[in-house]
Amino acid sequence: AKKVIITAGAWTGKLVEGTGLTLPLKPVRVEALYWSAINPDVFTPDSFPTFLYINEDEYFEFYGIPIEEYHGLLRIAYHHGSDISDPERRDNDPHSKTSQMVSQFIQKHFKGVSVKPAIMELCMYTITPDSNPFMDRH
Repeated sequence: AKKVIITAGAWTGKLVEGTGLTLPLKPVRVEALYWSAINPDVFTPDSFPTFLYINEDEYFEFYGIPIEEYHGLLRIAYHHGSDISDPERRDNDPHSKTSQMVSQFIQKHFKGVSVKPAIMELCMYTITPDSNPFMDRH
């Protein structure tokens, strides 16, 4: 093929290693946390927006997604994670410090949402040094 589109996420760096192309990508491990709502109708896509909360003074970000993936549970999570040197050997244990930070954020900003996560899932992001999207041609 004359052109390809690579969407390999955390594996992109390893995938293009043999081509001589070095990309400034960093895989990170993040926790997706789901919280139960006392009144789930308040947190549906029709009534609750997806959000990104940024505190530049302390440099932390939280994001939220309305109830869609799991019945009665909305996703509110910390938008940062820990570096992964190899996506095949990542840590699969949730970190209690992350859920505590998100729980404190929920207590401060949301009424009617449990302060203990109902579901904790691990996933990976792939970010650039400046955290902006990366698209290029070679």
